[in-house]
Amino acid sequence: MKVLLIALKDDFKNLLNYHLKPVGFEIVHYRDPVKALDNLEELNPDLILFNSCDFPRHWKPLLEYLRNIRSKEETVFILIKKDST
Repeated sequence: MKVLLIALKDDFKNLLNYHLKPVGFEIVHYRDPVKALDNLEELNPDLILFNSCDFPRHWKPLLEYLRNIRSKEETVFILIKKDST
């Protein structure tokens, strides 16, 4: 299973690698949402984790493009946001 992480920092990537890599997940990390959008079809991810704190206005166009090429069943999109507490 391929996971696309779109976030500025490596903290979350390191955490994902620690927990998911041993069970067979491949983590692909992009720090630029525009580059991720350009390579989305090539990457063909099963799951996208998007940090909205880093890029508050970029997730909507990326999700819209994703839904034009892949269904919810093919690629799951999870928006990561800051805890409100």
